[in-house]
Amino acid sequence: MIELTDADRVFVKAARAAGALCDLDGEKIHAPNGTILLACADGDQFFELLHHHCHIAKTVRHHALLLNGGPLLVAPASPIENAGTDGEVLLRHIDAAVPMKGIPTVVLCTHAPCGAARKANLDFLDVLRLLMEAKLRLRKSLDLKSVERIHCFCHVDHGGNHKRTYCVLRIPACAFLEALGRPVRMF
Repeated sequence: MIELTDADRVFVKAARAAGALCDLDGEKIHAPNGTILLACADGDQFFELLHHHCHIAKTVRHHALLLNGGPLLVAPASPIENAGTDGEVLLRHIDAAVPMKGIPTVVLCTHAPCGAARKANLDFLDVLRLLMEAKLRLRKSLDLKSVERIHCFCHVDHGGNHKRTYCVLRIPACAFLEALGRPVRMF
């Protein structure tokens, strides 16, 4: 199992201080019908991520779409191998699942460290930027009459059996990335 790099630990701490990553608040999720959950298929992290997600969303009804890299595959400029075709597949499945399941809430959940991100030489800032770009692409491509909310989460394994899932807030995250020279790209 891979661990956070020292640089990524600093970036996570800085993102928390900047308000880009905040504690999850289940009341804000409000997903009584469940969620369409797009996440990474990482077997070392997914069970805990899903368990925590069920607790926070106060429901166990989740339509999970899982591939290595998860939402990072949807970002238009993702350097992860096969992101273009895999991202298209995920978009089609999200678009079909929302009306089919009657679930208007989509959750994009990445995690750190991520093997797919590491293989593509992405650091935590790259992962955060790709997550924001995936959300923007999803907003542009989905029938927004069917989708009420798109939430972004990041599950961080701090090591030493300390794992935490954070809500990623778009405006503070974009400002944080901009300040560090990694602006969210608009496509």
